[in-house]
Amino acid sequence: MERPDKPRETGTGAAGYLLVLGAALLWAASAAVGKDLLAAGVSAVGLAQVRSVVAAAVMAGWLAISDRRRFAIRRRDIMPLFALGALALAGTEISYFLAIERLPVAVAILLQYLSPVLVLAFSVALLGERPTWAKILAAVAAVGGCFLVVGGASLGPVAADPVGVAWGLAGAACFASYTLGSERLVRRLSPWTVLLYAFAFAGAACLAADPALSGLAPARDPLRWGQLLYVSILGTALPFGLFLMGIERIRATRASITAVSEPVFAAVIAYAFLGEALGGAQIAGGLLVIAAIVALRAFSSD
Repeated sequence: MERPDKPRETGTGAAGYLLVLGAALLWAASAAVGKDLLAAGVSAVGLAQVRSVVAAAVMAGWLAISDRRRFAIRRRDIMPLFALGALALAGTEISYFLAIERLPVAVAILLQYLSPVLVLAFSVALLGERPTWAKILAAVAAVGGCFLVVGGASLGPVAADPVGVAWGLAGAACFASYTLGSERLVRRLSPWTVLLYAFAFAGAACLAADPALSGLAPARDPLRWGQLLYVSILGTALPFGLFLMGIERIRATRASITAVSEPVFAAVIAYAFLGEALGGAQIAGGLLVIAAIVALRAFSSD
């Protein structure tokens, strides 16, 4: 459903931060399932295909039940939504999974979460956002905390696989583009409308990349399809919806910094349910990410 362009939010409400934290928690909870599917032979493009198509179907079903008026968009929104879905969102998904295939997961996550720095830089340089010290320090602290949480100090050099690093950096750039593009679109469209068309265009792009669905050949048993549905719904449709609702309330820069809490949640989940140990550096990194989000909430108001 179309709505008039509205002024940007002030970013002081706690609801936006809680929505993004919820998205980060769901992304973290589904990361291990996505990794298991890749290890089973499902390709990065195949995983992105299912995620996007199923998420688009879920969004369409939800809007058909809740408010069919939200299917309506104007002609001027078609190309921005196409770019958001077919380029930014599909690029984020495929680049991230291709990076995971070639790099340790921790390195891929670290590269992905360089995106808040890119979002802040683009917002300041191109969108006129004021570069407050609170935002700058929060972005640096969040990325630094992420480095510690994923064990960055012990990962060793990754230059041996420059292709994997390039895919990781491409994923960060695509996610930054998706975050900024979403911010502009949710000013006049419902987040769920934006998400529906973004996933629909992303799914179309992924299907065009592999129309034979060859990347899904290893997913033959019910367990794998259960995993695919889990990743598509609880690991994609719902968290991306929460993320967009967060962007609507606290803007792209704050939302992207807050989303860096995903590796913190992943470490806590691994500790609580998988028996993995938490080192001092990881705990310090988690606290640094939390401090960055709290400071951003307390000291940044525009």
